[in-house]
Amino acid sequence: MSDLELSQLSVGQRGQITSVAGTAGGVSRLNEMGFQSGRTVEMVQRGSTFIVRLDQCKMCLRPCDICIRVRPIES
Repeated sequence: MSDLELSQLSVGQRGQITSVAGTAGGVSRLNEMGFQSGRTVEMVQRGSTFIVRLDQCKMCLRPCDICIRVRPIES
């Protein structure tokens, strides 16, 4: 299965982060928050802003100049 933008995951679907790209400051900030290659995220809620679960934390993100790509994990 090919990689998707994080925002394209369906609710309840999990994906493994394959890359984080964009401005140096934005990528650095997301890395500090735990969005790093190899980590697993789960889509909790979709919308113009979306909520994902990373480990035990839920985080709200919105589309911006940063691109988080994930490889969907089959259940």
